[in-house]
Amino acid sequence: MSGLMSALNAGKTSLRTSQKAVEIAGNNIANVNTPGYSRQKAVFQPVPSLELRGFFIGQGVNINNIAREHDVFLTRQIHDKSGQLGEESSRAAPMAELERIFSVAENNLSTEIDRF
Repeated sequence: MSGLMSALNAGKTSLRTSQKAVEIAGNNIANVNTPGYSRQKAVFQPVPSLELRGFFIGQGVNINNIAREHDVFLTRQIHDKSGQLGEESSRAAPMAELERIFSVAENNLSTEIDRF
């Protein structure tokens, strides 16, 4: 009877694991056009097998983790360039303000000082 219960339990865990994998695949399909979405992948891990009278009986697999599929190089480049953009934007803001005050057009502070 224990062999039957082990087989039924292995079938139950297999169905549950397969259902979760199908949910992950459905999530990937549903978000295919979402900007910034990166694909997810199920990471399977075998359940430790049982030993019965010298025979090993497998118990199936479980989903150990859900990993995000992405390019590490591109992610690092995006972070680096975003930091550089922020740095340059912080430098450009005071310069734009100075350019507004000391503009090159005729009606500016520099022209008025020259007239004085």
